[in-house]
Amino acid sequence: MLAEFLDDLPYRSNIMRLTEEDWYRLSVGEQQAIVNNLKSKVRRYTQIHDDVANWVTFGAAEPGDAVYRIPLSLMP
Repeated sequence: MLAEFLDDLPYRSNIMRLTEEDWYRLSVGEQQAIVNNLKSKVRRYTQIHDDVANWVTFGAAEPGDAVYRIPLSLMP
């Protein structure tokens, strides 16, 4: 189900293009940089989640219908 969702996204991030073979070809330092980048994004996503003042609803305020602008640079 997740793979189908990811296939329908309108972009392909660096992590989405990374294959298992690519991962093993990277140096330990390069792998660590990728992991650190992902951890940084998780921290940012947590901040976005908690920033309720900047979530926007369209029409009726149904739970789960609010959106938040996220730059593509923050996408995994």
